[in-house]
Amino acid sequence: MSNKKPLVVLSMLNWGFGHLTRCFPIILSLIELKKQLLIVCTPAQQEVLAKSFDGLIFFNAADDAPKYGKTKAATLFKLSLQAPFQLMKVKRDNKIVARLSQQYDIELIISDNKYGFYHPEIPSVILTHQLNIQTGLGKWVDAVANRINRKLLSRFNEVWVVDGVGLNSLAGSLSAASDNIQVPVKWIGSLNRLQTQAQKGSEKLLIILSGPEPQRTVLEELIVNQLPVNNRHITFIRGTKKEFSVQALQKLSSLQFTNWIDLAGLAEIEHLLSQTEWVMGRAGYTSLMEWITGGWKSIVIPTPGQAEQEYLACYLMQRGWVFSVEQNDFNLQNCIKKAAAFSYNDIRPAAADKNEIKALIASLLSSSSNHIE
Repeated sequence: MSNKKPLVVLSMLNWGFGHLTRCFPIILSLIELKKQLLIVCTPAQQEVLAKSFDGLIFFNAADDAPKYGKTKAATLFKLSLQAPFQLMKVKRDNKIVARLSQQYDIELIISDNKYGFYHPEIPSVILTHQLNIQTGLGKWVDAVANRINRKLLSRFNEVWVVDGVGLNSLAGSLSAASDNIQVPVKWIGSLNRLQTQAQKGSEKLLIILSGPEPQRTVLEELIVNQLPVNNRHITFIRGTKKEFSVQALQKLSSLQFTNWIDLAGLAEIEHLLSQTEWVMGRAGYTSLMEWITGGWKSIVIPTPGQAEQEYLACYLMQRGWVFSVEQNDFNLQNCIKKAAAFSYNDIRPAAADKNEIKALIASLLSSSSNHIE
């Protein structure tokens, strides 16, 4: 039986919490437009969303996070083996959309980097910051990956690039204009769920660690083993439900720490960020967007073997927007000391304009109603 009330379907990639949290401004815009929203996500994503928004409908999907290795070489090897399965997941996701379209009256589909979430008869848009993919496996592999990427992007009605252009670009060559995408491409600016700004002059350091395992835990153990005892200026947010070891708990007994998913929604995260000027974590694109546009001085450690993070960390350090250090060279005290002497660029790009996002959504919704008529 069909649900006669029109709704919008939204789904996002599950590679850490970044793709989820950068969809917050999109969700807020849809709520302000008084749209019923169906979120296709994993149970962990649902748990976070349910704490931050009321009235959402959920459809649980399988976890599609990639498997990483404990070393850079192992990660590159595992990612190359998983590439064919990622294409299989595109077909799986498209079957989910076909099933939902029979059950609901869908007027718009919004996908964050999930290439299978489109329908040929329903306006479909994909959010991405990668028009040009870097695999870390060489130029030939990059060329093949980008041919596939452009073909998949062209199945949507529009591509929304989560970045600015020129001097306002945070993704650099990753988001630069690309040929052979056969649909409109629109740069919407940086998506930032946060309403707060960095606390200038604060001595507090907020460490946020999420992302694919086992690399998340590898870096966490590296940091925990170097944390000073009895330092209450450090707060630790973990992107996992996995328990600390007994030794780590003893080490952290004097520090403030919590699991990301146990936080009471967006307000608590904003509260913690509002107390600090310094933040440390992976070089995930969403984190970088939030920290840079919000004025935080960030110390980033790119995931070894993840070419995108390695490129972003290098590119943004050259622009003075982050201080970056490789995981193999990480020493907490030296890192903090060098970051304190680093010349951060105070000229920061603004976040995407909410009214412009709402206008883009309204335009697609209009095309949906015209198609129905």
